[in-house]
Parts: sequence; structure tokens; C-alpha cells
Amino acid sequence: MSAEDPVIKFRDKYFRLAYSAAEINAGVQTEEFRRLIAHAQKNNAWWRNRIQNEFGSFRTQADLMASLTEIPVTTRSQIQTWGEQPWILPKNSKPGHFVRYRTSGSTGQPVVGLRFAPLNHTVENAITLMEWKWFQRKENFKILDLRVFGKFVDDAGMSPMFELAGYTGRRWERSTSDYSVSELFEYIEQIRPDYIYSNGITLRQLAQYGFEQDRTIPVSQFLSVADPIDLSTRELARDTFGAMIVDRYSSKEVGMIALQCPAADHLHVIETTKIVEILDESGQPVQADETGRVVITDLHSVAAPLIRYELGDFAQWETAPCPVGINWRAIKRVKGRIRDTVKDPNGEQRIVSFAGVVWLTWRKIRDQHVVRFDDRIVMFIELVEPLSPAETQTLTDSLHTIFYTDAPVMILRRNDLSRIPYIKRKDFTKRETNFPA
Repeated sequence: MSAEDPVIKFRDKYFRLAYSAAEINAGVQTEEFRRLIAHAQKNNAWWRNRIQNEFGSFRTQADLMASLTEIPVTTRSQIQTWGEQPWILPKNSKPGHFVRYRTSGSTGQPVVGLRFAPLNHTVENAITLMEWKWFQRKENFKILDLRVFGKFVDDAGMSPMFELAGYTGRRWERSTSDYSVSELFEYIEQIRPDYIYSNGITLRQLAQYGFEQDRTIPVSQFLSVADPIDLSTRELARDTFGAMIVDRYSSKEVGMIALQCPAADHLHVIETTKIVEILDESGQPVQADETGRVVITDLHSVAAPLIRYELGDFAQWETAPCPVGINWRAIKRVKGRIRDTVKDPNGEQRIVSFAGVVWLTWRKIRDQHVVRFDDRIVMFIELVEPLSPAETQTLTDSLHTIFYTDAPVMILRRNDLSRIPYIKRKDFTKRETNFPA
């Protein structure tokens, strides 16, 4: 691929800026932000009116973050109410350049939006190639792609993006909906891939199966998507595959938000393409070690600008310095989604998080899913071996703590929960009704 190719130019720019001083990145963000605002003002009357009436004095301020506080946060319900009014769609646009998307609805009601495919694809491809360069992955590799509704692919070439960037890897793909965990494990033993791309639930199922069978397969890295990754899953992946998990933080609306550090578990925000804020209940930036609402400005959302958009996630900033000198701010963990909240006894909304739960460290529970009814908690579990009475009590006590309640707990054994076709992992489901008689 030519050094003049836009994907390579963006990749190299992002890679360089990741290690540049904070003030340099802030300058890039400011320039991109003002360009986005100017684009919206010029090409859409709805935006001209909104910017004039709602964006305060941001145009006269040099400090971008100070400017942002002048702009109201955009909610999911507002995006739904506005519909196509904020869209910037030229009359003579080429077919396929402007593409609608629809979110999964995992953080609330689905959102329909618009993206300018040539720019967004270039940016996303550049970020992907930057991650491969970041982790110094092999040029000649095998990758196994395990998708919920994947295709049957054997020994195929990679996409032109990889091939033209100098990678000569080969790709295999299987649908996790069509195979059991044991069958997928056997397939990994047969293929012996360097990298496995999968969602978090599949990854944990495979690692747990290998641990139970006392079988190990050397894999360099798991490339994880969709599901939150906890410490116990990382430990399982190391024990069974000797592999590190490389996580990402992304959304349907804005694409890639943050990439895992090559030397730590935190996630570096791609600050040349996104402005990420984590805000408390009053709309102010959170203090160190506090959890808040994720608000994002997508600097390349030229088809339907997303400015200070409340994504529906809760997260926490990393306060420790990056061990390899990456200067983009890092998210310590994404702690949950709006749907991951319940009310405590005082009526306060609380985040439900399964990160660090003790039962995953026992390695007796192969999989679990919890349903929170109004009058009780029902936990479906798939067991490797029975729980002791003390472990059952510990699990019950943990659920009471997680859900801020002393409601009765039912623990029901089920087989092969992994065959449920999750696109996004759901640790629990809320049912705003009593448990059926």
C-alpha cells in the first residue's frame, strides 16, 4: 500500500500522535472539532439554528474543554425525536456513500443514524491497522474469526486493507451458533491460529473448557469485541492458551472509541477521532477513581454530527501513567450500561457490575445468567461440578450485594448456556414484574 494511501496516512498520523504531548493532541482535537461545527453550520439549517441558540460562547473560546461545557449534552431520546433533521445529506450524493445504521438497543431504545462511509471506513481501517502495528503482530499469521452468525470460511485471504499494508495472513471463520464449545476447541487445536477474534462469552467458554479438560493450546492473542472482560477471564485465557486478551471499546454510533494498551489492561481513547468525557450526575467531569456517564463527541460524524452524545455507558478514568508512554487518556474500565442499573432500598439508581465476582474465580461455574424480577433474583448456571453449601451461600450473598437487595435468590442449573446467540453479552436481564407463579 502506498504511503500516500489515506488509510496509511491516517494510521501513521494516529500512531505518532499517540506518543505525542497532550497539548499537541488537544490542538488536533480543537481543529477537528471546529471543522465539524463549521461543516454543520454551512450545510444544515437545523444545525445553524441549534448552534446559534444552544452552543453558548464556544466559538470565542480557545480552550476546547471549556467550550464543551457551553454545549448541552445530547441524549438518546433527543436523537430519536430529532429524526433526520440533523442529517447532512448532499442532494447529489453517490449511492453507498451515505449509509444508515441502527443500534442494537442494548443501552435503551435503538437509535437510527447516518454515516459518511468513505471517511468512516478510512478512519476505522486506519485505527485497526494502527492497533496491529501497536501490538507488533506478525505479517504472516493465521487468524480464526468466531462470530455469532459467522460464515464457514477456510484458509481465505485477508481483506485488501491488510494485504495492501503488507500482511500475508490467512483467515478462518466459524459461526458460534452452529458449533458447541468442545467442537470449537477441537477446531482451534486443528488450525492452531496465532490470533482468535471473538466476543467475550465465547472466549471465556473456550478457556474454561480447556481448563476443565487440562488441555492447552498456544495462541498469541485474543482480539475481543462486544463483551466486558474481567480479570478472571484474562487469567483463564493465560492458563489455557498462554494468550493475552486485547480488548476494544466501541459503539455502533461512533465506531472505535478506545484500544487496549499494549502493556496494560486499560483502554486508551483514540483522541484524534473522539472527545470522551466522563461526567457525574451534575454534568461535571468526575474526580479521580469516580464512575460517571460516558459522553462522546465524534470528530468525524460529518453525515449526522454527534456532539456531546451520552452513549449510555458508565466508565472510570485510569489514573496511573501508561507503562509504555502512550499519552492518550485511558479508561480504567467500562463499568456498565444504562440497562445495568437497579434501584437500591433508598430509591437511588445503582450500577450493577459483575466485574470481579468471586464465583468466576472458583472455575466451577462454566456460565451464568441472572434475571432480576421485582420480587426475587433467579440465577441460571451451568456447572462443571456441584457447589458446596458454603459456596451457594457465598453466591447468594454476592447477588444480594450486586443487586442492592435482600430478595430471595433461586439458583437453577441449565446446560450449555453458551448456545444462546448473544451478540452483546448480557450478564443479567431485568424483568419489571414478579416471578411467574
